[in-house]
Amino acid sequence: VVGPAAGLAAAVAAAGIAVVTTDTADGPQTVRTSSEPAGPPAGEGGDTARRPGGGAGDGAGRHTPSAFPTSVGPNHLADPAVRSRGAINPNSNPYWAQSDVTLTNSKPLTSLTVELRVAENGGVHTTGSWSTLPADDLAVSVRSEGGVLVYRWTLRKGATAPAGRHVFAGQYNHAEGSRDAGRDHYSASGNGPSGAFAIRGDFQ
Repeated sequence: VVGPAAGLAAAVAAAGIAVVTTDTADGPQTVRTSSEPAGPPAGEGGDTARRPGGGAGDGAGRHTPSAFPTSVGPNHLADPAVRSRGAINPNSNPYWAQSDVTLTNSKPLTSLTVELRVAENGGVHTTGSWSTLPADDLAVSVRSEGGVLVYRWTLRKGATAPAGRHVFAGQYNHAEGSRDAGRDHYSASGNGPSGAFAIRGDFQ
């Protein structure tokens, strides 16, 4: 007898789409705050953006499964080649914040698009963005769309995101105090040796 979850897994596998998550099937979906620096490490690429003036944020990231099925029982539908995490950087302060999207891929990616959506509540206004991938390898845009600040990083044609951990960070001012990140989201999609993948997550 094939249950509905197994049938759905077979359908997704047949379509050639691999969807993976950060969290295990047995554990909670809460992820602790990222420890990434507020700016790109020396010698690495990224967009120019100022660093925070100090203070520590209290945000934490939580990965939310994609709209696609992510796992059946303890095993993922495909080799978990890409994992993700969303977190408010600990260097954020009562006037300024940085949202970090961290991707960890076990194999090189030949195409990649990462989108960070920050709700424009509490006087949000962009102050920049950066990534640990080389700046020349990415097309970067920031725009306001329907009350949401949208940061997008797209891997340029011919470029490759090597296996490893990559950070995509959006920075913004906001009204004084603790900002609610409950309506912020991120997504990532692309292609590599394991096939196509799509990931979605949030910040809470």
